[in-house]
Amino acid sequence: MPRPNPLEDGSRARRPGRHRAGSWLAALESEAIEIIREGVATAARPLMLYSIGKDSSVLLHLARKSFWPAGPPPRPARRTGAPGGTAGGAAGGGRR
Repeated sequence: MPRPNPLEDGSRARRPGRHRAGSWLAALESEAIEIIREGVATAARPLMLYSIGKDSSVLLHLARKSFWPAGPPPRPARRTGAPGGTAGGAAGGGRR
């Protein structure tokens, strides 16, 4: 017996104009910005990790928008010792 399609009965079907993608994304963005601001305000030493992935890029963009026009709070430069990158850490001989 085939499974019923929940969208065929119309109860959960999308109706034109019911949800607009722009307003939905704007609401999600506003909520994310509020959460970032609250986290920075309540944490003693807030920290954000960045892995150069898609999720990290979105988080970085939201963090920048959270504190616009002043920009995000000051952040120390961290040396990772990544090969081919900015040398530092244990691989680059430590602090300079």
